[in-house]
Amino acid sequence: MATRTYENFDLTIETVAPGRYRARVLDSPTGDRPTVDFQIPLDPNALKVLVLLLDPGRSGTRRGNASPSVQACRDLGSALYESIFTGPVAVAWSRSEDAVISRREGLRLRLRLDEAPDLAGLPWESMYDRSTNSYVAQSDRTPLVRFVHLQRSLAPHALGGALRVLAVLSSPTDQDDLDIDAEWDRLTTALAPRIGAGQVVLDRLPEPTLEALSRWLRTHDVNVLHFVGHGDFDQRMQEGVLLFCDTYGQSAPVTASMLGPFVHDHDPLRLVVLNACRTADGSTTDPYSGMAQGLAQQDAAAVVAMQFPISDKAAIAFTEDFYGSLADGQPVDQAVTTARKTLNAGYGIEWVTPVLFMRTPDGQVFTDLVAQPTEAIPVRPPVEPARTAAEPARTAAEPARTAPAPSRTEPTVSITALRTERLPLPRRPVDQGPVQPRPALGRPVPSPHRPRRLVPVVLGALLALSGVGGYLAFGRDGTPAPIGSSTAGSTATVPTGTAAGNTAPAPTPPTHARVPGPTVQAARFGTPPIIDGDGSEWEGHRAYVADHVIARRGSQPPVTATWQLGWDPTRYYLFVRVVDPSLTQIWQDQPAQVFNGDSVSFELGQVQPAPRTDLLPAEDSHVLFGPDPSVPAGVLRARNVPRGGVFVAGAPFTDADAVSSLTPDGYTIEAAVPWTDLHVTDPHSGLALLTNLDVSDAVASGRDRGLFSTMSSNNAARTDNSAKLRYRWGELRLTD
Repeated sequence: MATRTYENFDLTIETVAPGRYRARVLDSPTGDRPTVDFQIPLDPNALKVLVLLLDPGRSGTRRGNASPSVQACRDLGSALYESIFTGPVAVAWSRSEDAVISRREGLRLRLRLDEAPDLAGLPWESMYDRSTNSYVAQSDRTPLVRFVHLQRSLAPHALGGALRVLAVLSSPTDQDDLDIDAEWDRLTTALAPRIGAGQVVLDRLPEPTLEALSRWLRTHDVNVLHFVGHGDFDQRMQEGVLLFCDTYGQSAPVTASMLGPFVHDHDPLRLVVLNACRTADGSTTDPYSGMAQGLAQQDAAAVVAMQFPISDKAAIAFTEDFYGSLADGQPVDQAVTTARKTLNAGYGIEWVTPVLFMRTPDGQVFTDLVAQPTEAIPVRPPVEPARTAAEPARTAAEPARTAPAPSRTEPTVSITALRTERLPLPRRPVDQGPVQPRPALGRPVPSPHRPRRLVPVVLGALLALSGVGGYLAFGRDGTPAPIGSSTAGSTATVPTGTAAGNTAPAPTPPTHARVPGPTVQAARFGTPPIIDGDGSEWEGHRAYVADHVIARRGSQPPVTATWQLGWDPTRYYLFVRVVDPSLTQIWQDQPAQVFNGDSVSFELGQVQPAPRTDLLPAEDSHVLFGPDPSVPAGVLRARNVPRGGVFVAGAPFTDADAVSSLTPDGYTIEAAVPWTDLHVTDPHSGLALLTNLDVSDAVASGRDRGLFSTMSSNNAARTDNSAKLRYRWGELRLTD
């Protein structure tokens, strides 16, 4: 559907007396501004019954297309519509529709309920016109929004790139369990086409706490905050709440007044999506007491909330269409309406559940969305001469900083230390790669059995006893964590012993079906390229951009790289151009750790339909190249190898031929790696392998000069260099 332009039909509802109301048209395309007094033509008990029939959480009707619910939707919707659209208001609406149709525009119904908060809890989205046998809110010619009118207007945010969505998945241990990993899988699968096209970047908050959200917003741009979890309306406090988690994983109720300042102060954030029950509810006296209304008051340009529970599949269908429509440039109300039609087609009356609260006058929440795909960007490589002897002199003034030798005694970290915001940055003899826990979306999937309050205690005891048994990844702010630390989301497999002659069954290895990342291609060279840093031989080879920030330390700037790939029967070739104006290198004596500084790297492995998530295949490789400013055209190189579920330093990597060259805005790496070093025995056209293309940057100055700053990848899902996310690696295809 093409993007529509809308004119507004502003309709406010006011309470005149108990049970009596007035509808006033404040503005319309024709200039008509009529008024009508009305009553809801249903007694309170009948009204309550109809609303309950639309609420699957209370009626027990999980199928949205069950006939009692469909009929209830029409009965309630027609009563609401005919209460307001009568007499002169009906005439003004009809005249306005005719006016915008003649101009090929749409008519946006902006419903204001702040003067009648006792009616705000009704599902106005169900308004049904019996004369046309249609629902107002189901047509993107007439989208319905609950307009939050405040004195200050909000301009749309110019993205200048992809739409960045941060998902917060919260499943407190003292509430009904939500299968948040399954929710994340459904969300990433639903958005995979948009992510692959570079239109959407999806991240997951490492921990569903306000503290973690605060840290994330300090160091990342977020355009959409997407919450999945439990919501409620606290009748005692008369406030809507979202259930985040506390330090121990239990419920931490968060009100709009607590979450609102984070939304208000983060300039790029314009849209909040609340996939939690009762987030559209409010009190009958305060129009801004609900969670969605309160966030809109705190400068969210638009808030999508739920007035009823929504099923998993319906939530995913809504999300896919909604974000896809936003990425296509539709205004937020048209995007919601487009998604409603999808729900109506497959999920019955669940199309009524989403509610849009909007402050922006024209529905434009974002502008200037620029897709940044990881696929086939036709970039001509620069022609750079090999670095001359004079060029290294520019960095000679910066004395090479030699990393200290690793201590024989590994530092230990207490459970309390794991909760601190920033962890120390030791040299690590093991390459584990940066990690960010995965994002999520969808609705709750109850799990009937789960240990609750004992979980944090038992897990904490296991971590304290194991010392270095956890996955050694990156700290919560994206910096390398100390040896012996563990990251959120890690799991440990405890061998089952035998007792009194009883033999325990062998555990089934954990696996996960592949969720392929972006595909890249390596074109065959008829004549092997000369490895000299001159990119002219790479003309015609496709270029792939690594620009998805997958780990970042503090507020460090991002780094990007353009990769071109080639092959012949004996070697795998790469030419990488990095945009990084501050060349910094301290890892000359530890090449396996060069991913912590200025470097490029790639993972490579065989395709498996359902790879294990606890062990890396022995044939996998993590290959790293970093410029060495102390040597003309010098390159640090390493091949890290699997050990269990992670990569560790391998033997000295001397077979690869590689050179570096300085460029005005960074450097290039050209390299040739023997297939035998990559455990590929039969390279041929059409062969598919797994890979990710990465680039790292180091802190350029100060006391942390040379230490990890930021890492980007062509694969937005490459947030972990261990076995547990190998099923998300991208694909490499050899072509002629």
